[in-house]
Amino acid sequence: MRPLKLTISAFGPYAGEVEIDLEKLGTQGLYLITGDTGAGKTTIFDAITYALYGKPSGDTREPSMFRSKYAAGDTPTEVALKFSYNGKIYTVRRNPRYERSKKNGAGVTSQAPGAELHLPDGRVLTRTTEVDSAIQEIVGLDRNQFSQVAMIAQGDFQKVLLAAKERQEIFRRIFKTDFDVCLQELLSDEARALSNRRKEHQASLRQYIAGVVCPTEEASDAIQEAQNGTVPLEDTLELLEAILEQDRAAGDAQRQALEKLHKDLEAVSARLGKAAERRKTQESLTAAQNALTQQKIRVQEARERLEQAEGGQARTAGLTQEAAALQEKLPQYQKAEEAARAVTALEGEIQQKGVEESGLTRKHGQQETELAQRREEAQTLSGAGEDLARLDGERTAAEQRQAGLRELEGDWKDWRACGRDLEREQAALEGLRQEEFRTKAGLKDLTQDIRTKKEAYETGGGLEAEREKLRAVRKEEEARKTALSALEQRWRDYRTACQSYEKARGDYETASRNAEQARQSYDVRNKAFLDEQAGILAQKLVDGQPCPVCGSAHHPAPAEVSHQAPTEAELKTLKAKADAADREAQSASIHAGSRKSGAEEQGRLLLADMAAWVDEPSLENAAGQLAECRESLEGRLKECVERLERLEGQIRQREELGRQIGELEERQEKLAQSRERLQKQLDEAGQRVSQSQGRRETLEGKLSVQLQALLQCTLEEAPEKLTEALQTAETALAELEQARQGAQLRQNRRQELDKQIPLLEEALKETNRRKEQVGMELAKLQASREEKARQLTDLRKALPYETRQAAEARLNALNQERAGLEQALETARNHWNECRNALAGTEASIVELTRLLEASEEVDAEAETLRQTGLSQRRQELEAELQKIHSRLAANETALRNIQARSKQLSALDKEYTWKKTLADTACGRLNGREKITLETYVQGAFFDRIIRRANLRLMVMSGGQYELRRQREAENLSSQTGLELEVVDHYNGSRRNVRSLSGGESFKASLSLALGLSDEIQSSASGIRLETMFVDEGFGSLDGESLQQAMQALAGLTEGNRLVGIISHVGELKVKIDKQIVVTKNRSGGSSVEIVV
Repeated sequence: MRPLKLTISAFGPYAGEVEIDLEKLGTQGLYLITGDTGAGKTTIFDAITYALYGKPSGDTREPSMFRSKYAAGDTPTEVALKFSYNGKIYTVRRNPRYERSKKNGAGVTSQAPGAELHLPDGRVLTRTTEVDSAIQEIVGLDRNQFSQVAMIAQGDFQKVLLAAKERQEIFRRIFKTDFDVCLQELLSDEARALSNRRKEHQASLRQYIAGVVCPTEEASDAIQEAQNGTVPLEDTLELLEAILEQDRAAGDAQRQALEKLHKDLEAVSARLGKAAERRKTQESLTAAQNALTQQKIRVQEARERLEQAEGGQARTAGLTQEAAALQEKLPQYQKAEEAARAVTALEGEIQQKGVEESGLTRKHGQQETELAQRREEAQTLSGAGEDLARLDGERTAAEQRQAGLRELEGDWKDWRACGRDLEREQAALEGLRQEEFRTKAGLKDLTQDIRTKKEAYETGGGLEAEREKLRAVRKEEEARKTALSALEQRWRDYRTACQSYEKARGDYETASRNAEQARQSYDVRNKAFLDEQAGILAQKLVDGQPCPVCGSAHHPAPAEVSHQAPTEAELKTLKAKADAADREAQSASIHAGSRKSGAEEQGRLLLADMAAWVDEPSLENAAGQLAECRESLEGRLKECVERLERLEGQIRQREELGRQIGELEERQEKLAQSRERLQKQLDEAGQRVSQSQGRRETLEGKLSVQLQALLQCTLEEAPEKLTEALQTAETALAELEQARQGAQLRQNRRQELDKQIPLLEEALKETNRRKEQVGMELAKLQASREEKARQLTDLRKALPYETRQAAEARLNALNQERAGLEQALETARNHWNECRNALAGTEASIVELTRLLEASEEVDAEAETLRQTGLSQRRQELEAELQKIHSRLAANETALRNIQARSKQLSALDKEYTWKKTLADTACGRLNGREKITLETYVQGAFFDRIIRRANLRLMVMSGGQYELRRQREAENLSSQTGLELEVVDHYNGSRRNVRSLSGGESFKASLSLALGLSDEIQSSASGIRLETMFVDEGFGSLDGESLQQAMQALAGLTEGNRLVGIISHVGELKVKIDKQIVVTKNRSGGSSVEIVV
């Protein structure tokens, strides 16, 4: 980009329009911008920057401050820049907001900011945003980059040379390395989180090992060593698998022994069941024999009742005959009812015809009276037409006078309205003047408000980076909160498992007591059953014959039958219940053991997970410890969220501030436009006031003539006279209208009567004809009623009952009595058959029970009961031992799975932590035995090396080959941060020393070289953009003659490739050495002027 012509008007110290033709300076070389202090040398660069970007080169001034204090009120403040880029010519013009004199009238108005860009193809962009975007696209640099590349400002390049800390901040702002800082912090946070997770997994693994249940002391000692970490994890897993295999083998042996015991117990129970079934069969036989006698008696009683019911069949036949005769008479009742209804209907019709005949007689009299009245009224209305014509003529005359008065009233109102319009327009004119004054004051306040808000906006530039850091912290805390919630849920699951175990233990104790009670009940009843068998055998003993049990032929004290012992079937049922109770107790025992193992395992897992949160985890205090952890975590999270919310609020406030600034600037532009619009409206309002005054005078003349013609009064008397005349005219017109309406009504009534009288005469004739017809119909109805009444009397004489309802009631009574007799006979027959069937069934049962009793086998119940008790005790012992083995297996298998899973997770975490920790230490400069260089410093160092290489090309020239800048790559010790320190190499003596040891002139040359190198690097970073104009501001006063010559030689090197370099300085020696000059002169009358010397 090469500036060709700069036009400045009322800008800074320049009071009028100043045109600087930069093409006179040529296309390359050095030129000097010189002049008095404060004359406006640096303002030339500010004007170029403002023309391009709408802002000055620095941040200390606002565009609204550029209005020259020396400028005349009507001189516009604006800057126009003609420049070339890639062989194409562009022209950009801008003006800030400023106060100027009004074009019409006294006072000042606010000129809105504006911008326009003339493109090579002839197009013109006039919107500020479009111009800004187009300039940045053409030049390739934003305002900050352009200021840093095109202007080497006085004093700024000393910071890059001497202050390492400020150097890092400058590089961070220029090269955007704050993202590298965020990456360093992110890597450190991730490494720290992985370290915490490793510790949690290690503590959990130790808890899992501690949860192993050992069958021997030797195994317990080995597990304790593994928990202490003295045994490798692989050996621990082998030991645990060996313990599991041993318990599985022992469990299989116990289950086989239990299966054999179950079979033996089933066989004993079967034999005891047979003995109980035989006793029950004997009891059933005795009960059947007793029931047989009772059933024979019931059969005899049923036979007697059947014979009694069969004797009532004669009465049934008589009832049937009487009911049939009565059924034949029912149709005659129907005919009698129909005849009665016909008589009633005829009487109703006769009554209706009588009423109709009376009505016709009354109607005939009324019609005769009405006809006579209509004829008399028609005679009185014969003169209505003449009255109507007379009233129409009088109304027309009254309407014409009223129209004239209405027209006069309209003109009067127009005159009054014109006066009100004039007052309103005069008030509007005054309001516009006040609004224009308020707009001017508002513009001033708005400009100050924009300046204040922009200052506040610039102070919040680093809030986004801080927000990202806080978001990362919040994410980590939320992840820990989720993990804590899962841990709390495991605590609740553990509590639930403990409660489930307590319930299962209670269920087991209950089942065990039930099994013991069932077994005792069975044993008692079994003994009673066996004792009863001895009594049954004793009943069959005969003296002299041997006893089948003891063999004795004498039986002095035989056993007796108690009749209270259970049957063999009852004993079998008791046996089944006892066995079921034993199985239920065994199942409850296994279930309780499983619940206990599960609860213990959950407790061990809970303690393992709590170790990462609590120093000394305890199941007894777990609730309180977890609550403390949550309180602490939520406190940290709350603080983080609150900080983030505050930060978000600040960012939103800053964004809102930016939006407000944009809105205020738009309001500022609108207010300026509004002020111009108000001035235009003021002119238009003045014209409207003049027009209203002329119209009012015209109407006033017309009114005077009308008032004399109609009311014979002056303009002042017009309101009262006009109102009175209008009221009089309206009253007269209303009275005429009322009289005319009455005449019209009379005329209409006469015409209506002429139509009604013939119709009334015809209606009277029709009434006479209808009256005669109704009399004839009434006589016919009376004759028909008398005939129907005679027929009804004859029918009623032939019927046995007076009404149909009485006959039907008698018929229903006959049918009910007959049905009762038939039902009694059927019931007696069914009862007799049931008794006979029951007797046959009992006889068959006695035969079957006798056969079963003879075929049943005798069993020694007492011996079998003793054997059953011994087997049950052995089974309980085996089940208890099996439960222990099962619980141990469940706990150890769970521990093995958990140890293997957690070991795998820990191995993966170790690998991830190792490389992430190394990466974080590398990025943050924390590697042991290495230099402390952070990622940001490393990136900045790469940029710094390129800047130093570019700077040394000029420093070697300016120092006569004596000095060269180098970045110090080695720190004084490995614990110090390093990377951006700068030293100078003195090639005259081969020494290296700190740049702060340079003299003032040497520091200036080194600083200038660095600043030029930085400018080249920024220009190179901006996609190879090359500016063909550059400015260097001051700093040459500290150089001696030789150094000045060397500095100029280095600057001359910048002009290679068609580049112009402008030096802003008032050093006298430069005026002699540089031929091309822009001389800025401060005038005594105010303002500055510019002259180009070539």
